[in-house]
Amino acid sequence: MSRFSLSQKERLKSRKQISLIFQQGKVLKSFPLRFHYQLRSIEESDLNMNIGFVVPKRNCKKAVHRNRYRRRIFEAARLHREALMKKLEEKNLHIDLMIVYIHTKEPKFSFVEKAVIKGFQKIVEQL
Repeated sequence: MSRFSLSQKERLKSRKQISLIFQQGKVLKSFPLRFHYQLRSIEESDLNMNIGFVVPKRNCKKAVHRNRYRRRIFEAARLHREALMKKLEEKNLHIDLMIVYIHTKEPKFSFVEKAVIKGFQKIVEQL
C-alpha cells in the first residue's frame, strides 16, 4: 500500500463517531475549510487517523458540484497528511477528523491545498 493512499478503513463513516466530533470535538478554521477533530490515545491495532469530508447542501445546491468539491478536498488531504501522521505516531495518538467546506464558490485545487496544509499545521501545533 502506498504511503499516499487513503483506504476505506481510514474513512470516517460511523454516525455515532461523527456526531461526537461535532458535539465534543475541537474546531479550527482555515478558510475555506473548517476542521472538526477529536484526539484520543491509540489502541492496539488502531489506525492513527480517521477522516471524513463534508460539503453542505446549503452552500452548494447541485450534487455534482458537491462531489467535485469533496474530491478536491479529499485529494489535498490525501497528499498532505504525512506530517500530521508522523506527529500522531510520535505522541501515540489517534485523531478523528471531519473537514467541512464553508465557502459558497467553487474552489480551485491550489486554494484548497493551501487551506488543508495550513489546517494540518495548526493541528500539529496544538498536539
